[in-house]
Amino acid sequence: MLEVMAFSCSLLLSFVMTGVERNHRQRRPHHPMLVHAGYALVGLLSASAILLTSYAAGSALGYV
Repeated sequence: MLEVMAFSCSLLLSFVMTGVERNHRQRRPHHPMLVHAGYALVGLLSASAILLTSYAAGSALGYV
């Protein structure tokens, strides 16, 4: 299950970064869907980083 989530996040991340780079190179504004996908990725990756950090800290302290 983790592999599927990692694959889908990386696929979405490559799509967003390619679109941002292309728009920057052509000096065009970003499409609203591209901005929303970027914000969704930021939220998803931030939440997973917080959860994994708290799991690692709890594991190191013996709570898990």
